[in-house]
Amino acid sequence: MYRISFFSPNFVVTFILLFGGYKMSNKQKGFFYAIAGPFLWGISGSVAQFLFNSQKIPTHWLVGLRLLVAGFLLIVWCWFTLKSEIFEILKRPRYIFQLLCFGLLGMLPAQYTYFMAIKYGNAPTATVLQFLGPLFIILYLSLRQMHMPRRIDVVSIILALLGTYLLVTHGHMNQLALSPLAVLWGVGS
Repeated sequence: MYRISFFSPNFVVTFILLFGGYKMSNKQKGFFYAIAGPFLWGISGSVAQFLFNSQKIPTHWLVGLRLLVAGFLLIVWCWFTLKSEIFEILKRPRYIFQLLCFGLLGMLPAQYTYFMAIKYGNAPTATVLQFLGPLFIILYLSLRQMHMPRRIDVVSIILALLGTYLLVTHGHMNQLALSPLAVLWGVGS
């Protein structure tokens, strides 16, 4: 069984640096966050895969819990950093509507489809498939603005599709190396 120890040397050093009075420059903070963000995101995918496969945790439960905890932590952080400004959003119904749309139509579907891709496939594959998102943005903007994508965009699209093809089929056209549901959820994420 995997255990995460909050008393590991790395955790203790990080905790002391962030909260122990040590003042980091903006460059040091940026460097730390640039490393910590992807590291924690990668761990979350692997932990989700473990929870889905070994503990049989339902996807919707994990996504709901993850979003609720993240929302709570953001509110606490804003409370300490923004003080009274935290309630400014409640004064304008338009902002409340935009925030609800972002949460229900943006974050929730993105998280749910990503974790479903992990459930039916695995964390690394779900992550790679999720990174097809810019491809869809390039195509959408090209269609909406009625112009052809730049040459670098076309090359990027071709390479992304080729890499995804190799990942999904392992080079064999007649079979998928992944479950079709994993591919569908991954591309959807």
